[in-house]
Amino acid sequence: MTLNADHLHGLAQLPVDISGPSRPMALWVPSERISLHLIPRPSAPERKWPELLPWIMEDRVLQPVEQMHFVVLGSLDPQQLLVAAVSRADISQWLTVATSAGVVPKAMVPDYLALPWEEGRWTLYWRQGVCLVRTGALTGFAAPAEIAWTLLQAELERQQITPRLSLSVPDPDLVPEILRSRADINGAVINWSFTEAPAAINLLTGAFRPAEAAINWRPWLPTLALAVVVLLLVPIYLLVASQITSAEIDQLRAETLKTYSRFFPGDRAATEGLRNRAEQNINLLFRQRQSLDAAPFRLLQDLDGIMSRCTCDLQEIQLQDNAATLRMKNSPELKQKFADLQGFRLQWSAVDAGGLVQLQLEAGGS
Repeated sequence: MTLNADHLHGLAQLPVDISGPSRPMALWVPSERISLHLIPRPSAPERKWPELLPWIMEDRVLQPVEQMHFVVLGSLDPQQLLVAAVSRADISQWLTVATSAGVVPKAMVPDYLALPWEEGRWTLYWRQGVCLVRTGALTGFAAPAEIAWTLLQAELERQQITPRLSLSVPDPDLVPEILRSRADINGAVINWSFTEAPAAINLLTGAFRPAEAAINWRPWLPTLALAVVVLLLVPIYLLVASQITSAEIDQLRAETLKTYSRFFPGDRAATEGLRNRAEQNINLLFRQRQSLDAAPFRLLQDLDGIMSRCTCDLQEIQLQDNAATLRMKNSPELKQKFADLQGFRLQWSAVDAGGLVQLQLEAGGS
């Protein structure tokens, strides 16, 4: 997330809403209060550097190291680190100024890094009598004008290849004659609010690291309340919708049964009894099929073909498992028909003088 930015000196011009929440912001801080130092890269792991920096810097700063705050800005090469040293009292004062203006500083960056930079060009900016100078991606300095011009001239003379100069000053006459002829002079003004602070550099480390802001739930309370109401209403809605759907299904079933009864009057089997009734009917048909395959029914089937178109008078018929007894009159023509019957033994006998005869058939004969 990109933070809004402004210069520490410009906080007094910001509108302050005491009743409103504090504004998170990145602050440009005066570079003249910060000193830069090149140190050999420690062999210890990077997580140990904050503990080692006070020992390394003890002979490089004038103030006691316990009153100083050290921040590694980056590496100029694999063997060297660029370290910023700033007084703890200065940072505390800057935090107090920001808090009074209703600002929560999330980052503090030396203001010389707000100047544009490109390879082979140095940039100078005039800020209220202080010259900010940027000489590299991370390097630069700041000092009052009378000191800054001398430092700039000395640094230029130390360069094997003289870089180009871009000077932003309100009046070209402020530039010394020796520098004026070799510099591009303009009257550009930095708008600190529209200058994005580099995310990789922040003086607020260690004890000054910004605390994670607590989540402000107040703006979300209406949304949370609405979510709770929705969670309560959804089950109720589903229950009511289910009951309505069930009632519609019952009504549709009743209308279907009414229409069915109109076209198919009479008793109707219950749904759960249909399977039992179907199984009973299947079992009945199976038993009927077994009965038809029994010997007496096969005998009747054979007799049906013989007795059809017969003029005899059948008086009685008795069926056993594998036999049958027939009593009849006027049966002379049947004797020839029964003689052709295969698979039965035949025995004719007269019952009385009136012409009543008896025929016994037993399965298994030839």
